[in-house]
Amino acid sequence: MKIRPLHFIIFWTILNLLQAAFTELTSDEGYYWFYSTSLEWGYYDHPPFLAWMVKAGYSIFQNELGVRLLNVLMSSATLFLFFKLLANEIKEERSVYFLLLAAPLLNYIAFIIFPDGPLLFFSLVFLTAYKRFLQKEDFISSLLIGISIAGMLYSKYQGILIVIFT
Repeated sequence: MKIRPLHFIIFWTILNLLQAAFTELTSDEGYYWFYSTSLEWGYYDHPPFLAWMVKAGYSIFQNELGVRLLNVLMSSATLFLFFKLLANEIKEERSVYFLLLAAPLLNYIAFIIFPDGPLLFFSLVFLTAYKRFLQKEDFISSLLIGISIAGMLYSKYQGILIVIFT
């Protein structure tokens, strides 16, 4: 039986929505939720993106799922971009899917909200846009690169390293 990226992403999303709904918040997540009660452009030790995510999700569901909702959706979008960057022959190998499921930190940041989740998402947006830019230098590619850099920096300051090393 062949595994398709779309089926895997749907499975991933459902699994993480269930985990997000039925797992208590960690102390860090409570801290981010507290940030979201008073939105600012920056906080003492973190950029503002997590607070914005929590505020948006919590406005939909006022529980653990609401705090984590956008993080779960963003992790699924990250997988979509990951599969978009992979060569077709690699997507067909089952080992890729088992590797994704076996990576503990990847699974952890897929439903627990940490700055690394949005950083990973915006890093893949950046790499996708950069790949497009190398093929076709146009306004859309440049705009996506700019948005992804801003997203990385608003998620976690170490995002600048992705830009420097690229």
